Amino acid sequence: LHNDHLVSYQNNDKYIKVLCNFILDVRGYSIKEQARDSKNSQ
Repeated sequence: LHNDHLVSYQNNDKYIKVLCNFILDVRGYSIKEQARDSKNSQ
């Protein structure tokens, strides 16, 4: 039982890291797009 809990925790940790990386990628992408748009408008 304890080992199963540990495994699920590790999988959850991986999922959280993937989710955080995805969110950071999306934010980084939107920031790049905004920077490009502001350059184009000038």
